[in-house]
Amino acid sequence: MKIAYQAFLGTNYGTVLQTFALYKKLEDIAGNDSVEIIGCSNFRKRPDPDTSLLTINEQKFLAQKMRKTFEFFIESNMKFSSVLDYIPADGMLKNEIKEELNKFDAFVCGSDQVWRPSKFWFCPKRYMTYAKNKLTVAYAPSVVINKEKEIPIEYKEDWIKYISDVSYISTREIGSSFLIEHLVNKPCQYVVDPTLLFSKQEWTSLLEINKSENLERYALIYMLDYYSYYKSFINNLCKYYGLKQILILGRDMGDVPTLNKNSAETDPKQFITLLQNASLVIADGFHGCCLSIANNVDFLYMSNPLTNDIDRRIKDLFNRFSIKNRTATLTTEIKEIDCLNPINWDAVNKKVFKERKISALFLSKSLRGE
Repeated sequence: MKIAYQAFLGTNYGTVLQTFALYKKLEDIAGNDSVEIIGCSNFRKRPDPDTSLLTINEQKFLAQKMRKTFEFFIESNMKFSSVLDYIPADGMLKNEIKEELNKFDAFVCGSDQVWRPSKFWFCPKRYMTYAKNKLTVAYAPSVVINKEKEIPIEYKEDWIKYISDVSYISTREIGSSFLIEHLVNKPCQYVVDPTLLFSKQEWTSLLEINKSENLERYALIYMLDYYSYYKSFINNLCKYYGLKQILILGRDMGDVPTLNKNSAETDPKQFITLLQNASLVIADGFHGCCLSIANNVDFLYMSNPLTNDIDRRIKDLFNRFSIKNRTATLTTEIKEIDCLNPINWDAVNKKVFKERKISALFLSKSLRGE
């Protein structure tokens, strides 16, 4: 079986590692050499970072370095076809592209696809509309919305049609799963994020991680957008608990000064190594929490007033695995954060294991057309 995996790679650890995880799970199901990521030529084969920028614009240099660091990881772990780059946004195909697509038996999109009915995100290609008369599988696209009234009327009819035309559908939030089932009148499986498809032992094996000899207690600070907002709070928190800080800050957002040297030089494998050996992970994003759960590392989620969409996903995550609320804001009293009280990982892992099996079964049955 030949699987075309539609992915839009970016440079943050969550985006890359969710793509990596789903890629490896698809290989588990369909066999080695069965999966190709279609597209991403704009991300791969970037030029080497311009060192002259170090004295002019260090943030721009770090962004270039981060892209290259991530590219090396991606190139060594995944195979690519550039065909997606030549498919227009409306999905209308030229004959030579149709021929190229015919070599694939199935098309899969993952959780890096945003299925949000809004002007910025509304692209038929995200729903694999170009793969007409082919098996298409949506594994946990980011739907975001849970209620029909949240769908803008100008996008509603097309949005429902795009989703209806996908052969097999799943989402990673229970509310959006119910909503889609109601709208398209077909099953929509509730699955785990791709980063949760593997256990700590499996992540260690997949990435060939060696056990660290460093016994120093530290907090891994993985913040995408809001570190400066929380910096004083995090400093006080780590001082209170006697934790050294290791900073992995920001995503590739051009010249936005949240990137740091650690981000630019730490590839996704090194990130998981740091995460597995941390005493605590402090994150402001969804995947910081998911990867902590997958690797059984205690964590704290920092909630910002502007992160309602993420907060909804985090609450769903906590509820489904019966994790006691591990959320803090600037108004939270540090002495009241019992963040080093270990999570009961045996209980959590039982729930994760059950849902992991359901999610993998959805994938394997969908790829068989069942």
